[in-house]
Amino acid sequence: MAYPYMRKLGTGLTGMMKVEHPHRRLTILYEKIIQTLVRFPAESVYRQHSEPLYREKLAHVKATEDVKKLEELLGDVHIEMSLDQADRELQLTREMMKWRVWEPLHEEAPKDQWTWPPN
Repeated sequence: MAYPYMRKLGTGLTGMMKVEHPHRRLTILYEKIIQTLVRFPAESVYRQHSEPLYREKLAHVKATEDVKKLEELLGDVHIEMSLDQADRELQLTREMMKWRVWEPLHEEAPKDQWTWPPN
C-alpha cells in the first residue's frame, strides 16, 4: 500500500530530478496558467479548451494527497513530467498572450494551411 508521506528515490529518467513538494509547485503553476488564460477573450478557442483542463488538473492536485494516485489522475508516469509540462504550458500561454492569437490573421492563410496530412 502506498502512503502519501512515502518519498520516492528518483524518477529514473536522465536529467529529470525528483521534486520535493510537487503539490505546492503544481498548484502554483496551474494557478498561474489559469490566471493568464482568463485574460484571453472568452471566445478564444485556446482559452475555451485549456481553462477547463487546467481547472480540472488543479482540482485533482488539491483533492489528492497520494502522489501515485495524482500521477494516474494527471496521466503521467512521474509527477515531475506533469511539472515539466505545466512549466512549458505556462511559458506558451504567456507567449500566446503577447501574440494575441485570438485576433484575425493579417492576410488570408494559404490554401490547405490547416489540412493534415499536407497535400
